[in-house]
Amino acid sequence: MGASWLAVMVAGQGVFLLYVLGLYGRATLRGDRAAWATTMPRGLVPGDGVGNTAVVAHIALAVVILAAGAVQLLPVVRRRLPALHRWSGRVYLGSCLATSVAGVWLVWARGTVGDTSQHLAITGNALLLVASTVMAWRTARARDIAAHRRWALHVVLFASGVFHFRILLALWLVLHRGPVGFDPQRFAGPFLTVLAWSVYVVLPPLGLALVERARRSARGGVHLAAAVGLAALTVITAAGVGAAWLLLWAPRLR
Repeated sequence: MGASWLAVMVAGQGVFLLYVLGLYGRATLRGDRAAWATTMPRGLVPGDGVGNTAVVAHIALAVVILAAGAVQLLPVVRRRLPALHRWSGRVYLGSCLATSVAGVWLVWARGTVGDTSQHLAITGNALLLVASTVMAWRTARARDIAAHRRWALHVVLFASGVFHFRILLALWLVLHRGPVGFDPQRFAGPFLTVLAWSVYVVLPPLGLALVERARRSARGGVHLAAAVGLAALTVITAAGVGAAWLLLWAPRLR
C-alpha cells in the first residue's frame, strides 16, 4: 500500500512537472516576464538582479527535484542502474539544499503570498529538508542502506511539501465550491495555516511512519490502521492531483 501511495504521488508530480515546464518554459521562450507573476506576487522584477536570480533558480531547481526524485524512487534504477541512482541522487540532494536556501530567502527577504504562520511552516520545512538531506548523504557514505532509504524517503516527502500544498488546496476548493476558511485576497486564514503546517512539517514523518508500520506489521490492528491510512492518502492524493489539474494548472496552460 505504501508503494501505491508513492506511485500516485510520483505520477502526480510528473503532471506538476509538465505544468511547470509548460508555464515557465513557454514564458521564457516568448520573453514574457508577466507570465512569471501568475503564480507568485512579484515574478521577475526589472532591476532586481538578485531577486530574479533566486526566482529563476528556485523554479529551475524545482524542475530538477521533480525529475530526479522520480528517478530515485524507481526500484529498477536502484537495482539495474546503480551509477545513475548514485549520480542522480547527488544532483537531487544538492538541489534540495539549494532550493531550501533560495526558498527561505524568497519568503523572508523578497516577500511572497501568505501570512507569518505559513512562512514559519515553509521555513520549518526547509530546515527539516536540509537536516534530512544531510542525513541521507551521511548514511549513503557510510553504506548504511536501510537508514539511507529511510532518510531519502524523508527528503522526498519534505521536498514534496509545495506539491501537496497545491493539490490539497485545489481539492478543498473543489469540495467546498470556493474558498472556505481563508481570505483569498490576503491568502491567509485558519485553513491555510493548518494546511501549511500539515504538509510542510507533519505529513512527511506521518507518511513515513505509516509506510514503516504497514511494512513491518504483517497482521493485526496496527497493520490494518496503517493500511487504511495509506489507502486514504492514496485516494486523497489522486483526487487532489485531478482537482489541481482542472482548477489550477490546465487553465494557465491555455
